[in-house]
Amino acid sequence: MARPRCLYCGAALPETLRPAETREPQPATPQGEDRTLVVLDLDGADPGRVADVLGLAPFDAAQRVRRGGLDLWRSVPESDAEGTMARLAAAGIRATALPESDVRRGTRPIVATGGRLEGGSFLARHEGGLLRLEDACVLLVVQGTIAREYTAVAGARRAGTATLEPGCRIHVHFREPSVPLEMDPGNFDFGDSLLGRSSLLTLLEWLASAAPRAPVDNEFRRQAPALAPEEPDASGPAAAARLLSRPVPRGRKGAAPAILDNGAQFRFYSAWRGAAERRRPFGGPS
Repeated sequence: MARPRCLYCGAALPETLRPAETREPQPATPQGEDRTLVVLDLDGADPGRVADVLGLAPFDAAQRVRRGGLDLWRSVPESDAEGTMARLAAAGIRATALPESDVRRGTRPIVATGGRLEGGSFLARHEGGLLRLEDACVLLVVQGTIAREYTAVAGARRAGTATLEPGCRIHVHFREPSVPLEMDPGNFDFGDSLLGRSSLLTLLEWLASAAPRAPVDNEFRRQAPALAPEEPDASGPAAAARLLSRPVPRGRKGAAPAILDNGAQFRFYSAWRGAAERRRPFGGPS
């Protein structure tokens, strides 16, 4: 069902993206009641039990178990969380419950604008100063590709001819605080350290050097892109404009299209992944 707001960031969609008749969805829980995100650990799970509990076809359940890892299953009212977790534990499926309000706080990262590798540490520069990234403080690194598209423009003669190149984001989650550090390889000041090398590979090498024990999550690539209006931040419109591969399509009145991306989806994915990592080991049978 079409909605007037973005599922991930809650922002109102532009009029051009809304259906002719859009109704605000009714709240699924009593007003004021918090929700809980249920994350499954499918490593070593029994496919038959996963199919029964999640209501999946046997083949789909087997594929999920084969892929393994963490899986954001659903959001439930806080009052139902205990019963849901008990049902999963009885079926032998490891899971953890994350307060959605805590996860939402992690969707507003600190944005790094530059940095350098110094004495075995990665010094990341942001608006408030410098952050030192090293094994003792880095919990998890999350990497994801950011898809970008133009909205359709009324009156444009040739739809879909202008494109935007995809981008990338890297989130560094810390043991404390819970807000991650975000880096955009295409909008990062390396000083004289880059020397014509790949910006993405350079950042990943710096992180591997400074925090070699931190796990790297690259599973966001498996998510189907959920596009929403690009957020106005340091790595947003200005960076996207530099990645134009063709002229911007315009309508009869010269109106430029909005840019859509899945940046909000990535931030939400990264936020729950970081929150889940802090709560390891998961509950349930080993």
